[in-house]
Amino acid sequence: MKKIGLFSVMVIMFILNVGVAHAQNDFTADDIINKVKEGDTYKLLNTNGAITINKTSYGIAVTTLSEGTNYNTEFVLENGILTYNLVDDLEETALVMQSSMDATWIGEFCSAVAVLNGYTRDFLSKIDETILTFEKNGVEYITGTYQAFGLPYKAIKSMRININDLRLDTSSTPTPGPEVPDEDEKVPNITLSNISDSSITISISNTNEGATCRVYKAVSDGEYALLTTIPCSQSYVDNDIKENMLYSYRVDTGNDLMSEPKSATTPKKPSSSNGNNNGNNNNNNSSGTVSNPQTGIISNGLIVLVVGIVGVLSLNVLRKKDVFKKL
Repeated sequence: MKKIGLFSVMVIMFILNVGVAHAQNDFTADDIINKVKEGDTYKLLNTNGAITINKTSYGIAVTTLSEGTNYNTEFVLENGILTYNLVDDLEETALVMQSSMDATWIGEFCSAVAVLNGYTRDFLSKIDETILTFEKNGVEYITGTYQAFGLPYKAIKSMRININDLRLDTSSTPTPGPEVPDEDEKVPNITLSNISDSSITISISNTNEGATCRVYKAVSDGEYALLTTIPCSQSYVDNDIKENMLYSYRVDTGNDLMSEPKSATTPKKPSSSNGNNNGNNNNNNSSGTVSNPQTGIISNGLIVLVVGIVGVLSLNVLRKKDVFKKL
């Protein structure tokens, strides 16, 4: 009887210990918020109280004040799962800024959850996020492709992470190897020629064999619009041209790599009443000289802003291993 009693006590103690251990992993919204506030990124961005993080009835809300505008990032916490969804029904500029802010906080909150689950910063910096799945690792990222001023970019569309059962095992750590040039990383280049008052020829180079190119066109300072889709090995003659107009062109190969814009101003049509003088002027104007002025779909200042935003998105979304490196 004494042995049975001792065995029963041991079983009860084991059950209690397991229950205590499990309870220690029942993290709350407050646990995540406090861990985020310990991070260097929060301390760096929270200048003059620019960042507000609050627990809500549905989860966690982050407000980021930037250039006089508040950007709200919301996370839903339900049954131990922290989820995020991009609000994408926004005007183009607002969507770029919102997705950029969201990407920053997705990184911070996922890093906080990882640290709460006992992972070290050194280990997290080696994680290959491209092979993570919710079923295996307890974390999932889904990206989407969006357009801003005619240019494609990627952003995190949705995220979910199990705050109590994150499993980042060694199979998530890739073995470093030599840097191998990626054939898909070629950035196309375009050349404009045969510039007349009625047509412009667009030629494309620096593309992969068999690639297909999408050609975009802008008139004066207007927005770029898709002109045509052609094999990159072929030239395209744009016959929808008027005299004395500025035309700009860009090309992408479908892998989010866009060429630099190339622009040309078409010559005026020759006038038959001016004889040789007009003939000489026409020869000069139709010489095929192509300029690349600082013109395009937006003003110079906004171009700098968009380039900066795309750089932030690249750091926060596109680059492998970026989310957990925020620790």
